Amino acid sequence: MMKTEIIRDWQRFDALEGEWNALLARSRADIIFLRWEWIEAWRRVQGDLIKPFVVAVRDRSGHLVGIAPFYKTPYALVGTLPYNALRLMGDFPTGAECLDWIVSSDREGDIVRRIAETLAAAEDEWDFLWMPYVPVWTGARDRICDAAGSVRFQFSERDVLFAALQLPDTFDELIGSLGSSHRYNTKRDLKRTFGDPATRFIRCVDEDNLPRFLDSLLELHTMRWAREGQPGTFRKKPNESRFYRTFAPEAHRRGWLRLYGIEISGVLKAVQYGYVYNGAFLQIQEGFDHESGRGLGNILRFKVIEDLIRDGIRTYDFLGGMSDHKKRWHATERVGRDLMIGNRKLKSRILFVKNVWPTGRYLWHGDFEAMRGTEGTN
Repeated sequence: MMKTEIIRDWQRFDALEGEWNALLARSRADIIFLRWEWIEAWRRVQGDLIKPFVVAVRDRSGHLVGIAPFYKTPYALVGTLPYNALRLMGDFPTGAECLDWIVSSDREGDIVRRIAETLAAAEDEWDFLWMPYVPVWTGARDRICDAAGSVRFQFSERDVLFAALQLPDTFDELIGSLGSSHRYNTKRDLKRTFGDPATRFIRCVDEDNLPRFLDSLLELHTMRWAREGQPGTFRKKPNESRFYRTFAPEAHRRGWLRLYGIEISGVLKAVQYGYVYNGAFLQIQEGFDHESGRGLGNILRFKVIEDLIRDGIRTYDFLGGMSDHKKRWHATERVGRDLMIGNRKLKSRILFVKNVWPTGRYLWHGDFEAMRGTEGTN
């Protein structure tokens, strides 16, 4: 006894505002990247480039119990055959990961099947769903794939790794848990760095200082990648820097934003940007000056973690990607999936027969130059 509709215009979408975050809080998808405030900031940055295709589910009393927050966007196979893709709102270019359908946790199975049935009934309007970095540990992958299977959609998936560090009660416990070499080098580098009275660890607590921190983050991040002959996130995705500037003030006012830096003689030489949400710190972006001291980025991470422990935060979430650096921090590996789901049309089947992914060399986004090779990168 559930009713579904597809919301295709922004005026109708705006009517969901009063119910959106409440449903998110009742779901297993509760992450900052699906908050109404995040979606609104993303929408202001993207402007007319996006069109909503949101599946909303209500129970017999009219209460909102499910949202598949899609938007429709064009792709082309080898630049000629057009496709309509559905992607999850707020996904790009923002740094968002771990996106999901938002469904009330007490009736997940019924609700996701109704979403899938609604998508199947409207399959003339879209060709494939593209959802990268879907978490497995929250049940998101299973919910979505089981629903897709119930209406005989095709799907492909591939592993993506995440990393998260569970924080101890004290900073001394963290230091003690490190390997002897890592522990020795850390103590030495901390002493050397902060032995200079001109060096300070600071946190952005005043909204008026946001532009200074963000300007430094963008500059330092670009410099870091330029050393490796790469353009870096903000050169490849200029809209991502605009998203940060749009969302950061809102996140600061709500107590989510954590923006830290190491300042040397009044100049920011390392900056780390993230959000605290549901007891976890989500590490989004960082930049540091290699010329201003050995291991400055690592030293900043230590100071950030020390501040988080002091505030009772128990998880430092590196989000997507696992590396030797994260392993040295004893980060726990988490598994996610990139999901591509096609409907039952012949046109969609072509992509799965040939194992074509939207991040490859053949299937291009309509805004190809802005999107090519940049998705899922930090």
